[in-house]
Amino acid sequence: MEKDADVVVIGGGISGCAIAYNLAKRGSKVVLVEKGEIASEASGRTGASIRQQGRNPKEIPPMRASVALWEGLEKELRGETGFIRSGNLYIAQKQDEVAVLESNFQEAKDAGLDARMLTAKEVKELVPPLESPVVAGLHSPNDGFSDCIKSTYSFANAAKEHGAKIYTQTRAIGVGVTAGRVSSVMTEKGEVKTPVVVNAAGVHAPKLAKMVGVHIPIKIVRAFSQETEPCPPAFRVALRAPQTSGKQTNTGAIRTGGGFKSRYDHDIGFDDLKDLDIWLPRLIKFRQNIHLKWDWSHLARQIKRALPLYRKEWPDLDFPVGVEPRINHSALEYRRQELIKIMPFVSKLKIAKRWAGLLDLSPDLVAILGEVEHPKGFIVTCGFSGHGWALGPITGKLISELILDGKPSISLHAFRPSRFAEGDVDVPARYR
Repeated sequence: MEKDADVVVIGGGISGCAIAYNLAKRGSKVVLVEKGEIASEASGRTGASIRQQGRNPKEIPPMRASVALWEGLEKELRGETGFIRSGNLYIAQKQDEVAVLESNFQEAKDAGLDARMLTAKEVKELVPPLESPVVAGLHSPNDGFSDCIKSTYSFANAAKEHGAKIYTQTRAIGVGVTAGRVSSVMTEKGEVKTPVVVNAAGVHAPKLAKMVGVHIPIKIVRAFSQETEPCPPAFRVALRAPQTSGKQTNTGAIRTGGGFKSRYDHDIGFDDLKDLDIWLPRLIKFRQNIHLKWDWSHLARQIKRALPLYRKEWPDLDFPVGVEPRINHSALEYRRQELIKIMPFVSKLKIAKRWAGLLDLSPDLVAILGEVEHPKGFIVTCGFSGHGWALGPITGKLISELILDGKPSISLHAFRPSRFAEGDVDVPARYR
């Protein structure tokens, strides 16, 4: 392992790999460490949607820039991303759901995005297999989706071509601080001296931040997806209904995930006692979207983590490798049946695979990006709240600019880590 680096990036998802690539491209000596394999967690389990509409207004400027980057990534990285400009379509199946679409449309219009409201007839013309009653639609033709595994590996491979060193199956187990500044990262394979550490560890980011006395108030939820066997081309647009979503991938499979009113599971644990003043109002407001669940294996791991007897196993408890998030099969079947109501032909397709992934929610459902106040040189990129995939390319660019130029080309003030301590945290109008 390298003994020193200009920057150490912790986390091998799309954000970490994009940051490593952008830094290495500009001549930085970069080391990236990942406890598992590249894209083995959230970035390898995402629906890979790349949408501008339905965003918090704070996210729209970087999201627009990210979509522009996605278009040229295959050429730039000299690797596959599977990016398709499919368009993104929200549909309302009942009159009382139209308000959500109209609100999204107004925000898109205010931001100058290309989006328009559709009648029921226009929706069915855009999606020929759609047979369910539809009241209205909201279409953004410039959105799309990509291949999560190929894209993340393309960033990683391009980073290596520019000299970055990437170590998989390598856990970061400590961060050194000297005179108020980051000085090293301790890993299972040795120590790397560095003045800058990027914490791009996703749901594990709070545990890494705690090593240097930084508190990140995120909550973790489980999201679920499934894919059918491949079928002939049926529709192109990425579809989001209230209780389900559907898109046809490059392989011909129909992928189903959550809709804009779907529920996600949160496993109750002892850590829920932290930040209760911040999170309780949000959990009450979004009780239709976040389902609190008891998971005894989750509680058992937390109990072990607190007992001195198990401290010799703490890397396995705090940063587990290969632990599969629990799949909510009943939720997936419900989403499948909802998609069948919309597109009956899906009922004839067998389910090929199902999986779950973990999302790191911030209190305002907006990403946490930037350098912390103390220690200097410790940079956080987490709390994407399910939006990290689409923002991956621009995250890589902006964080590299922050490190190398001292200022990113798009302001990260709204995403700064200090906003929680400052009390500058909105309660979102709706769960996105």
